[in-house]
Amino acid sequence: MVIKVESGSTTFAIVDQNELLLYRSLEYGGAAVTGESLADDVNTSLVYFEDRYGISVDRVLVTGVQSVEGLQAAFGSSGNLRVEELLSSGVTGVGASGVSRSALAAVAGALVS
Repeated sequence: MVIKVESGSTTFAIVDQNELLLYRSLEYGGAAVTGESLADDVNTSLVYFEDRYGISVDRVLVTGVQSVEGLQAAFGSSGNLRVEELLSSGVTGVGASGVSRSALAAVAGALVS
């Protein structure tokens, strides 16, 4: 699962074997998104996804959240989900100051694929 939080919206997608299986966009984002609120919204879709496809999600790549650790804690009761930051500071480099990580996520993804 990939989650992108940016000002005004939050989007997430689930991909398996290079096939998009679920996409959802929510009309809130930025500082309004906490680990708990995001986990609540995502858990609803995870339950649907697991029932529909019989596949469980074990890894969440996220960008744009204040605290990856906070999101991991919020997912703590949801089984074995491992939350990782999609765009680390090593990828963005020093020259990216002033640019949000969520804005760079697509560029970094294109460059590493």
